[in-house]
Amino acid sequence: MPTTDEMLAHSIEQFKQALVSGDFTPMLAYFGPHLTVYAQDDVNVLDAPEKVAGFVMMMQKQLAQLSLTSVEGVIAAHSIVKNGRFRYFVEWTYHFAEGTPTRYTYVTNYCTLKGDSFVIDMMEVTQSLFDEVSTLFEDFLEESQLDGKIPGWGARH
Repeated sequence: MPTTDEMLAHSIEQFKQALVSGDFTPMLAYFGPHLTVYAQDDVNVLDAPEKVAGFVMMMQKQLAQLSLTSVEGVIAAHSIVKNGRFRYFVEWTYHFAEGTPTRYTYVTNYCTLKGDSFVIDMMEVTQSLFDEVSTLFEDFLEESQLDGKIPGWGARH
């Protein structure tokens, strides 16, 4: 079984690749069927795998519009695994095409071990690269409730 450090390093690499390439299949394996996100004093519950996937895809679309060129993720700290649960703090740095300033996101992920890996049950965003995370969530939730499905999603679940 891989160590917590190995699991986290692997997940960071997959997240980086997904955000730049737009291929979310490996990244989505790290999210449970429900994801709670605390951001800017708001609580947002994505209560279906389609909503989790759709929100991640929308985030990547926003990053692409900003001309994302690369992403760095540094694990600042992680807790000891206790009763199959742990948390980790990651500092994300987003680099864009010339003329767009570098942006940062600071996130604490609350996780549950699952076999040789883990799932993220909850995220706490203490600083976001998006000026208004709550607006991003509102727009997404409004859009996703139109027909209950995210276009192009379904092959994995």
